[in-house]
Amino acid sequence: MDRYLGFHEIRHLGRMALIAMLALSTAGMLGAQAMQGFEPSGEFEVELAGEELEGLELFHSDRAGAYLIMAPALKSPLLVNTRSRSIEAVSLMKVSKNDDGTIDLLNGAVFDNLGPFQTRHQSLVFNVKGQQMTLKVKPALLGNQKAQSLSEHNPGYLFKSAAYELDGTQMEALKAEKRDVSVKIFFGTWCPVCSRLVPKVMRLEEGLEGSKINFEYYGLPRVMTDDPVTQEMGIKGVPTGIVYVGGKEIGRLTGRELHKPEAAIQKVLSGA
Repeated sequence: MDRYLGFHEIRHLGRMALIAMLALSTAGMLGAQAMQGFEPSGEFEVELAGEELEGLELFHSDRAGAYLIMAPALKSPLLVNTRSRSIEAVSLMKVSKNDDGTIDLLNGAVFDNLGPFQTRHQSLVFNVKGQQMTLKVKPALLGNQKAQSLSEHNPGYLFKSAAYELDGTQMEALKAEKRDVSVKIFFGTWCPVCSRLVPKVMRLEEGLEGSKINFEYYGLPRVMTDDPVTQEMGIKGVPTGIVYVGGKEIGRLTGRELHKPEAAIQKVLSGA
């Protein structure tokens, strides 16, 4: 079950965060079955020969343990294979786009191994036909944010939000709320648990448009204590949600509760 990241876990994400994101447990080449379900992603900025890669489409598959890079400037899509730690060229004719926004790679999609990649601090570097390509972890989104800014920062948030199905019974109860309610979500764009759970809150916000319940998002840096709000608000880990009624805090939600945010918020409100 999803849970939030506390200080003791966050400390382990420092300079080796990129490797932690990329290095998965199972080594070996990708099989046809494993090359399905690439979802829109936005963890990285991508540069080619020192220039931002225009028209970038980035996808990630947990099952495949790989990222897929697509852009007009590339002759072929590129597969960042984290299990073999190599860069592989993919036939565009073998890229199948699904109606839900995901991508599958068909049998024989990979046709050329372009060599290994290297990790340098928060970047991944490799050569593509004599040109250097760099994947850099995006700077954290900080401070007060709106749901739209989260989606723009990482398209994966928007994809996961759209895929989340809300509980109709809980939604009816929340829509009937007569008090002024505010829910503030403290999160980190660098936090893998947040990337799974915050989109669910975004979907909930969309479903409650026009109700008495409002949502705010506050982005924290990787070293959370660098932002004084961490101690001011007593934030012990991310994601953390604080529920207010009439400006007064009535409850807090962590990763376990935010797995089903509509149920968790309704539970807090019903006990207030």
